[in-house]
Amino acid sequence: RVEDEYTQTGELRGAYAAGAGDGSPEDTEAEFEEYLQGFKDKGLLPPSWNAEVEEKLWREARTQIHYAVEKSDIVEKYGYSSGEHFVLRSMAEAVLGPLGSGW
Repeated sequence: RVEDEYTQTGELRGAYAAGAGDGSPEDTEAEFEEYLQGFKDKGLLPPSWNAEVEEKLWREARTQIHYAVEKSDIVEKYGYSSGEHFVLRSMAEAVLGPLGSGW
């Protein structure tokens, strides 16, 4: 979503803001935490979600959220036919609202 916000609205969020000197790695982690909390608040996490799963997510996230991820990266990793890029965009919109909504 950070890439989409930047390319489609010019808004610097997360790693993009930190890279431009308009934020910090701590700000990026706080934004990710708010994003995750949005999933919790809206009941969008799977029934199997628990503290252990969340800690595993955070271990992985801390190594990834400080770098730009573009659609091409998702397609390269999962393949275009997987539709993963559409799934991720839909999930982000369910939690954050449409692009440019001031998340």
